Amino acid sequence: MVLVEVKPTEKMLPKYAIRIAIGQLLEYRHVLDSAAELEIVLRTEPDAIHVGLLKALGIRLWYKKGEGFARLT
Repeated sequence: MVLVEVKPTEKMLPKYAIRIAIGQLLEYRHVLDSAAELEIVLRTEPDAIHVGLLKALGIRLWYKKGEGFARLT
């Protein structure tokens, strides 16, 4: 199972969107499937600190790039 949180970043900095998404994903995984893979999708590229945080937590990150999406973790 893969659990995905899609977060808008037009009115919120990516770091806050990531913080909210982490909490939601951890709760979903706890309730639904402790072995689920976790992913976050953002509209904008976050800074290196938050990319590193997601790598450390094992959460994949995608962000909008051009007409498609790029994977950072």
